[in-house]
Amino acid sequence: MYALKGNIIYAAECGELTVVQNGHIGVDGERVAFVSGTLPKAYQDIEVKDYGDRLIIPGFCDLHTHAPQFENIGLGMNLQLLPWLNQLTFPTEAKYADKAYAKEKYAHVISEFYRFGTTRAVLFTTVHEETAQVLVDMMEKSGICAYIGKVNMDSNCPEFLCEDTEKSLAETRAFFERNKDNQNVKPILTPRFVPTCSREMLKGLGKLAAEYHAPVQSHINENLDEIRWVGELFPEAEHYADVYDRYGLLNDKTLMAHCIHMKPEEIEMLAERGVYAVHCPQSNVNLASGMMPLKPMMEQGVRIGFGSDVSGGHVVSMSEIMVLAMQVSKLRYQQNPEEGFLSFAEAFYIATKGGGSFFGKVGSFEPEYEFDALVIDDASLGKNGESDMIERLSRFVYKGDDRNIVARFIKGREIQPPRFD
Repeated sequence: MYALKGNIIYAAECGELTVVQNGHIGVDGERVAFVSGTLPKAYQDIEVKDYGDRLIIPGFCDLHTHAPQFENIGLGMNLQLLPWLNQLTFPTEAKYADKAYAKEKYAHVISEFYRFGTTRAVLFTTVHEETAQVLVDMMEKSGICAYIGKVNMDSNCPEFLCEDTEKSLAETRAFFERNKDNQNVKPILTPRFVPTCSREMLKGLGKLAAEYHAPVQSHINENLDEIRWVGELFPEAEHYADVYDRYGLLNDKTLMAHCIHMKPEEIEMLAERGVYAVHCPQSNVNLASGMMPLKPMMEQGVRIGFGSDVSGGHVVSMSEIMVLAMQVSKLRYQQNPEEGFLSFAEAFYIATKGGGSFFGKVGSFEPEYEFDALVIDDASLGKNGESDMIERLSRFVYKGDDRNIVARFIKGREIQPPRFD
């Protein structure tokens, strides 16, 4: 048992932030035992880490990104989704057949997550099972918690990445068996998206999802050309979401990235199945894909997380993703004033507790939650008189960066910069 002292801010409920000024967070093993304005007498003899006037907030959760694409950040931004994949992304991912190459590049990915205070992440790798395992092993060593998926593709993709269906499914099963009992890094089923998966592949992945009650990640309704293509490939389906649903890939542990061009019945389906819609505003803007109907989906009960979606997105910082999500929501508001727009409290909730719920009781300082936290020194950001704690947090999100993060805790343990010597 130990306690951290400082100015504690967390989202207990969506749209409402809780502030405990100069209070304590008691940590018992990996979980939050109490949040208090003063240290209870029963704990007077425990170790206290006093961070003074600094802010203590939950760690950030990134529910969608592509680990092999970090080397492409800032490239191909004049392209839309499908040519971007073919001209840039697929050739890059082919390099990850090489384990030494993958290890070098994945070390940078993990270091970036640490740097920007991402304590939980969900990642795509490539079709290469051996190097997907490289990332799992490295991430496990770092202390950062993650779900990592070996990508499945057996159709409509370059020959140098196109998999044999049965071999791909067998490797995916082996990947699950090898990693299902890991402490910090778990496997996730990863059909890239509908156009690159045959009916046989989707059927096989659906069986694995049912057998393991496995989490699933993929993409949906990102680009209009993509959506038309899905309709041509699966004319029997009522819509894009229906393809995944027919094969048992929409469940309460499914992440669907983008969700931009959604039909009302698709939104209803995601809400009914308990699917997470992962909002990737930076990628959506960079690839000219569109603006996700975030507020309407929230109001209809769809669970929401944020994703950096590198390298469609060009930053890892969830603070920057929060800001852009609010800005895009305000642009939609000008066209659809009845929607309202995303508040700061809602954005902070999504980046912490909302996304954290995919991992369990994560992303808040409520009792029994796993203790993930960032300690923020905002002294360099300037203060207007007696700024309150929410104003200070807002200033950090809009103006601060990784240099303001002075300590990172995951599962009750302070983590250090990752090293892979």
